[in-house]
Amino acid sequence: MIETSGKQEIGLILDGDEAEYPFWALLQQRNPGRTFHLRHVSILTPFSPKADPTPPEAVIVATSRPDALLGLGPSFRALKPASRVRVFINGEDLGH
Repeated sequence: MIETSGKQEIGLILDGDEAEYPFWALLQQRNPGRTFHLRHVSILTPFSPKADPTPPEAVIVATSRPDALLGLGPSFRALKPASRVRVFINGEDLGH
C-alpha cells in the first residue's frame, strides 16, 4: 500500500517489542532502487517540536494500544484499517 502511494517519509508507531527492520526490508524488497526514510513517532504527540516537527507522509501503526492514533490528527486517512498493522496516509500531501 505504501509503495503504491509514492510516499517515502514513513512514521512508525510500534509496540515496544516490535522491530522496525522488517517494515524497512519489506518496503525495499517490493521497491528496489527506491529510498524510504523510516522514523519512530510518539503515540500522543508524534510531531512535537522536540523531535522532527514535520509530519511524515505516511504512518505504519503496528500496535493494539487504543491511544495509538490520538496524535495523528485529522489529515491522516486509513489505507488499511481493522488489522494488526494499519497504514495511514497524510492527506495534507494530497491537497485534502
